[in-house]
Amino acid sequence: MSSSPASEAGASFRYDAYVSCADADRDWVEEHLAPRLEEAGRRVCLEYDLPPGGIEIEERSRAVAASRKTLVVVSEAYLESRWGLLEEAVTAELDPASRKRRLIPLLRDGAVLPLRIRPLVAVDLRQGGSPRHWQRLIDAIDPTRAEEANSLVQRWSLLLQEATGDLPRPSWHGVGAAWLGVVYLAAVAAAALLYLLFWDIPALRNSVTMIATATAHVAGALVWREDRDLFRRLSHLLARSRSGRAGVVCTTAAVALAWGAIGVPAATLLYCGPWGCKERGKIHLVIDAFDADGSSDSSWARGLHQDLALKLQAIPQVEVLGIDLPSIDAAARRRLEVDYSVVGRFDPSQVTASVWNQQHRPVPPAVTVASPPASDLSGRLAVQNELTQALLQRMGVEVEPAAANLMARLPTHVPRAAELNDEGFRLLREGQYEDAFTKLREALELDDNYSVAWSNLAEVAWRVGRYDQALEYRRAAIDRLPTYAPFHYNLGHLLAFVGQDEGALVSLRQAVELDRAHVSAYNELGNVLLRLGEPKRAAEELRKGLLLEPDFAPLAKNLGRALLAQGDLTAATAHLEDALAAYPKSDTLGRSEASSLLVQTLARRRDATAACRYLAELRALDPDGIGSFSPAAEEAAKDLPCAGPQLEEEVHV
Repeated sequence: MSSSPASEAGASFRYDAYVSCADADRDWVEEHLAPRLEEAGRRVCLEYDLPPGGIEIEERSRAVAASRKTLVVVSEAYLESRWGLLEEAVTAELDPASRKRRLIPLLRDGAVLPLRIRPLVAVDLRQGGSPRHWQRLIDAIDPTRAEEANSLVQRWSLLLQEATGDLPRPSWHGVGAAWLGVVYLAAVAAAALLYLLFWDIPALRNSVTMIATATAHVAGALVWREDRDLFRRLSHLLARSRSGRAGVVCTTAAVALAWGAIGVPAATLLYCGPWGCKERGKIHLVIDAFDADGSSDSSWARGLHQDLALKLQAIPQVEVLGIDLPSIDAAARRRLEVDYSVVGRFDPSQVTASVWNQQHRPVPPAVTVASPPASDLSGRLAVQNELTQALLQRMGVEVEPAAANLMARLPTHVPRAAELNDEGFRLLREGQYEDAFTKLREALELDDNYSVAWSNLAEVAWRVGRYDQALEYRRAAIDRLPTYAPFHYNLGHLLAFVGQDEGALVSLRQAVELDRAHVSAYNELGNVLLRLGEPKRAAEELRKGLLLEPDFAPLAKNLGRALLAQGDLTAATAHLEDALAAYPKSDTLGRSEASSLLVQTLARRRDATAACRYLAELRALDPDGIGSFSPAAEEAAKDLPCAGPQLEEEVHV
């Protein structure tokens, strides 16, 4: 009864193969045959492995019995060997019918098999042997390990051996290993690039991770199995083959270019967030609104907040964030990498300001300045400068003399000009535009560098329809103070209003570069990009704004518009529903636009029930159908069952 590979695997063998050869073939065995088998993980017993001091005939017999296979190197010299017959006889005694295939003849040179072993199937290793013959021999020595081996890897190894068969014997050499290392690093870089590209798509990101992990496991398994011939020949091929070197160079160059164009921006986005990494040496500062109690001048408190922002923004080391927001929540502070916050309190007798660090802990001591009467313009300007200097000192910012001089003059150093500006702004709010224009021009005659007065003058010109003058005054304000984000936002908003979208895009981008927490600028930027037919870029800017102010309804609505334009109907629906919930009941215009966009989105999704529900809400908001948003919704829902008594009932309910 023949033994199965499994039963043979259960036997305890010291060696996988015992090599029987003539003295003339010993060099070939030691230099070629044995190393080749050992590289494949097979344990080989040669004549020098026999323990010294024993009786040679007995030691040879024991070695044959302790080996899984006996390899007989058949050559002309072997036929005259005195030990060949002994080792063949011992093997035949152990496996008389050759059912275990324990004796494997290897043909060398021009020899033929002697009659006594001619019935056995030999492995032809004449003229060096082909890769397939060598693989047959390796598999035959230990069939169980051949069955467990990865067939795909084996095929790759054989193909590579055939490709490099005419090359000298491969070996671990520095140049080959270096080329192989370059291939490995390029593969790692490519996998990392794919991972970054698919970061926002969890299913694809997880697939890339799984593939990279599987690749690492395959490489580890090859090393663990000591199947080093594949790596040796591959490194040899890369080092000696011109096509191999060219392939590595081209692949590495392509990966490097992809990393420069795609990988670096994607990695920066992942590591630094949507605003990029903070500039080294720059302090991010938030100035919260200065609270004023009921008995104090609240307009002065608001003016003090603006003036502090103007002065601190003029310092190169300081970047003031959230100028258009009364406050920024903790999540937004972390995203914006805020270093310090200024919290102020204003009452009739004094102004108090305290600095809070990144951990939201106060930096002592607080700054307290006596508050002059509202009519004392000189005293008010002195308070602004004193507070600014003290706050910079708390934050450890050293101010150059030139910057200190500029800061002392901002927004103006002329008390009478400040008084005229305040009066002009009051008249502007009351709708007395001509009188406001006159007061502001008088203020600018006293201090032509009064940037706030230029901005207020532009507002007056815009209110009365003098758009060219308004643009001129907006630019004049920027020329006087180019680092103040609201001035750039005001110019961008006006350019968008008059239809100059390209110019608006430049100004709005400058606004968000100066103040990365300017929510209104992100919203207007998204609007402009949508009009320019770039919904993807619009969505990117609108998402930044929503990260800072999640409850800002116009941002959610415009993001829904951008996603609708891109065809992402599910996400568009979610954002439009959020916008509709965030709009106050009194904002009929905003709710109408959100409802209209929801009808269009749900109609494309073929969700008739939901589309008709929002169409009913739109009809309730605009019962006469004269609003600018109703026609688009009615057109989108014309094929849906949204008309008739049922809808009228729902509207009245």
